[in-house]
Amino acid sequence: MHRSDDSDTTYLWTEFLSRVSPEWKAGPGTGLNVKWPVGLGAKRDDGGKIL
Repeated sequence: MHRSDDSDTTYLWTEFLSRVSPEWKAGPGTGLNVKWPVGLGAKRDDGGKIL
C-alpha cells in the first residue's frame, strides 16, 4: 500500500531510494507522486492517515 496523493513524505522517501538505488532512480524516480511498481494506492484522511 502506498499513498496515491501528492506527499512531501513520498518525495523524501523516493529521493532516498533514488540515491541508493540506480534501478529506482531510472524507474519510478523522485517525486511527490510517483508510479509505484507494485501495491495499491490509497488517499489519506484529514489526519494524514491512509484510508
